[in-house]
Amino acid sequence: VVHRQPASHLRRTYRELVWTTLLPRTRTADEIMSLHAHFMVSEAGRGLEAGAAYYFNKPIEQLTDREALSLVVMDLSPSAYSPRKHPERLEAALERYAQ
Repeated sequence: VVHRQPASHLRRTYRELVWTTLLPRTRTADEIMSLHAHFMVSEAGRGLEAGAAYYFNKPIEQLTDREALSLVVMDLSPSAYSPRKHPERLEAALERYAQ
């Protein structure tokens, strides 16, 4: 039996391979975090700045620790942790990760 993976799954797998294996060899931790922050995708668009403006109506520099953690959690699975669609899931994840 041959299981075909959707193209989106293959792209995600390739992206994870690059982020976890190749980038650490060529970039510093700060550079990787900067790239990740820029390429984060959510309902708000692309990047942490877009998320801060969309979800919290403020620049990223003014976010509380919990608001910043919310953006990080949403990046794990934007549709599953959307505060607009599934606020209870986001809240449960925040409680898990805040400890």
